Amino acid sequence: MRKEKVDFFSWNKRNKPKTKFEILYSGLLDGTIFDDKSACSKLYNNSKAFKSSTYNSLKTRLFWRLTNSLFFVDQDRIFINRYNKVIYLHRKNATLVRILEYRGAIAAAAYIAKKNLPQAIEYHLADEVCIYSMVLSQLASLSGKTNEFEKYVQIVKQWQDKKIAITQAEVLFNRVTSWYAAQWDLQQEKLIEISNYYNIVNSLRKEYDCYKIHETYFLLKRIHAEVEQDYNVIISICNEALNYYKTNDKFSSNQSKAIFIIPIFSAYIWIGDYKSAFIYANECSKLLRPGSQNWFAFQEPHFILALRSKNYQLAKQIFIEVTTHPNFNFKNEVMIEKWRLHEFYARFISQEDFKQTLLPKGIRGKHKHFRAFASTLPTLSKDLTGHNVVAVFAHILYLIRIGDFDTLIQRDESLQVLRRKRLTKLNYRLGIFARMIHIMVEHNFNPVPTQKFAKKWQNKLKHMPEKFKGGTAETLEIIPFEDLWEMMMNELKAVKHNSK
Repeated sequence: MRKEKVDFFSWNKRNKPKTKFEILYSGLLDGTIFDDKSACSKLYNNSKAFKSSTYNSLKTRLFWRLTNSLFFVDQDRIFINRYNKVIYLHRKNATLVRILEYRGAIAAAAYIAKKNLPQAIEYHLADEVCIYSMVLSQLASLSGKTNEFEKYVQIVKQWQDKKIAITQAEVLFNRVTSWYAAQWDLQQEKLIEISNYYNIVNSLRKEYDCYKIHETYFLLKRIHAEVEQDYNVIISICNEALNYYKTNDKFSSNQSKAIFIIPIFSAYIWIGDYKSAFIYANECSKLLRPGSQNWFAFQEPHFILALRSKNYQLAKQIFIEVTTHPNFNFKNEVMIEKWRLHEFYARFISQEDFKQTLLPKGIRGKHKHFRAFASTLPTLSKDLTGHNVVAVFAHILYLIRIGDFDTLIQRDESLQVLRRKRLTKLNYRLGIFARMIHIMVEHNFNPVPTQKFAKKWQNKLKHMPEKFKGGTAETLEIIPFEDLWEMMMNELKAVKHNSK
């Protein structure tokens, strides 16, 4: 027997005050509620009420209301592409088939399975194909239909093999993702293994023509190329993925295409082909919903493209659009510091003053002035690397402008310790640029001998193999180091000239 009443989550459509369910749900969505204490502060004006039975009952009931509502979402509103709609439909129908089978209603389960099997096969939904085929083979067995039984058993066997292949590919991808999300050193150490993995998946996709295996191969090879900083390979493999979507349009979505367009767009930035980068930037901007995770990921290299191509007005526009968007995660300190650093470079290059940051008050906190911002940049005592090193370069640029050479010497001491330990291994260009800064300190900030003795290192930057001429999320050159060095020397000359 069915329950007399199923507890769903629904919005109050009348002009009535929000229920506590709605307040809790909307707070979770917009980020104003992020733990039990913040929830209780908003719901009861008492951050210590999270231990109360009333609050815990409310939280549990909301969870089950949302869970129940999952089976009755409006597909046309929630899913904007055909593939996601199909997946949702078959996840739901396969669950229904399993429930009916469990209850002994084999004929009813088989009716649903037979109706849905062709589309599940068409969209390479291995789990659902196996569920549907097993139920159909079971009914055929009970009915004595031997040929039909063998037909469905064969489908089960074929798609179980595909399921194993899909699972194997996903395990390899998830393992690489864990390395990729960890740290740059680990990624470098695992390069050979990543290469072996995408070759294994490449063999699997030749044996089993399955969308998920093809996609996993493209992603693995893209990650390998990104770790190697081989931008031509990034462009090549991502274009191969996009061509696959063109010939297999039913698997295509704006999100899936953007996942491969963003790396192409970024690669063109790092190799200095800004014209091509802008073409892909325009294409990508049409695919992404403002405020989505991929939109934020896209806007970072988009900002850098505007900066490197000297389109400062566009850079400022992107900065304001990102940092004032309601979905900007003001609790994510890494994200805030990245955009604070972007603003520093943009305003430094465009010769704007440093009196006040453009970051919204709710994000910037107490650090309204750039002098306060500079004081909060990370030191290298904790052996920080990657983006943090580029932040230290920004601080050094700022210290040169204000003539604070004592603080700069302290910065250089910790920078050189890190350079000798890890920087050259982390990224050769970071190590070279840190060495050039030390030359400036060694020659007491005198621009003439500094430029003379740094010339050798400048040439190393200039003639470095192409695959090292850029950056990734961990070793990002917001401004190419060659240009950054010229900026430092110009600032140094100006300070020395003004001090005479």
